Amino acid sequence: MTINYYYRKPEPTNFSIENVFETVQQNLPDGITYSSLSASRTLDIGYLLKLKTLQADVHHITGAINYAALALPSSRTVLTIHDLGHLTETLKGIKKEIYKLLFWNLPLKKIRYLTTISDFTQREVKKHCNVNGKKIKTIYNPVSADFHVLPKHENEYPVILQIGGGANKNIETLIEAVMGIKCKLILVRTASEHLISLLQQKKIDYEFRSRLTKNQLIECYANCDLLFFASSYEGFGLPIIEAMASGRPVITANIDPMKEIAGGCAVLVDWKSASEIRNAICELWKNKSWYAELQSKGLEHAKQFNPKRITDEYLDFYYDMVANA
Repeated sequence: MTINYYYRKPEPTNFSIENVFETVQQNLPDGITYSSLSASRTLDIGYLLKLKTLQADVHHITGAINYAALALPSSRTVLTIHDLGHLTETLKGIKKEIYKLLFWNLPLKKIRYLTTISDFTQREVKKHCNVNGKKIKTIYNPVSADFHVLPKHENEYPVILQIGGGANKNIETLIEAVMGIKCKLILVRTASEHLISLLQQKKIDYEFRSRLTKNQLIECYANCDLLFFASSYEGFGLPIIEAMASGRPVITANIDPMKEIAGGCAVLVDWKSASEIRNAICELWKNKSWYAELQSKGLEHAKQFNPKRITDEYLDFYYDMVANA
């Protein structure tokens, strides 16, 4: 079997989709050959023309460039949808209508196969894009085998890891929650003058980390006591599983898909409530038995996102596509 994987334009801040499918590719068995091709811009007409010339048993659009489906054979192409945040949370007016037409309505009407990375995203697709659920399959994201149980430092006070730079990551509520608590924040995001000023004003110990390699990200998990990932919106929330696989408890939002992905193995909080987040951090830090319980549950839960298991799900999907082409 031959598989072509199609990616969005490479950017220093674009790594989530790329990491997911690099992990899948690394776990493909012998006898499967694959190639990868990236767009050079957000909407790349030249990319579409090139796609029309390419041959493969399976064409897999990995996400964010849904319009690529317009140039590929519908019976041999699958599109993975990660979230609808740009459509539902960001854009307004005529820009939203143009984007919905080119990135959603036309590609999803043409294509025969869709996968989503969570049941939440599948529901969003059905709700906003009028797609028959029979053509959609949920396949969770894999967590790389590089994330494994890490030795834990005996810190005097909680070191809290937060990952991601979007407004949905809820950083200001976290800052409000930890004001007055002796702790340290490791913030995996680009530093801004606004956040630096806010952290200094609140007298919070912090460290910004950005443009990390995978090993540097693993080091962040090693140096923290817990992960804060209570976003207002996500399509999946891979750091939840990365933290669990690393042996670190997770505080996340009591909404899907974070609740779905955490599987009852994390502390769920109202993402808008600084007091609830504060209480969760303090209780988790002082209650060592609860901390250990969440570690154990998280490690077991993370096994469901094993790369081999997820790759096998994609392979079964690919073989079905080829059989019905």
